[in-house]
Amino acid sequence: NLLKVSTTKNPAKIKEAALLHICGKSTFREYCSTLAGAGVFRWVTDVNHNKRSYYAIDNTLLYIEDVENNKPLI
Repeated sequence: NLLKVSTTKNPAKIKEAALLHICGKSTFREYCSTLAGAGVFRWVTDVNHNKRSYYAIDNTLLYIEDVENNKPLI
């Protein structure tokens, strides 16, 4: 199933989705669905720098998190 990406950008919802997923309280499908609802079109994980960046459909950077420590960087 395809997910519709919201045009409304909601970094707080992205943070919440990431935390729930990392804690095992959501499935990958739920994680993706929540991110799409928060305006995330794609995300990139940089394993060399332990960062995950979330982007909107217009390529706006919405949120960056520290993957290793599960903390927001912006």
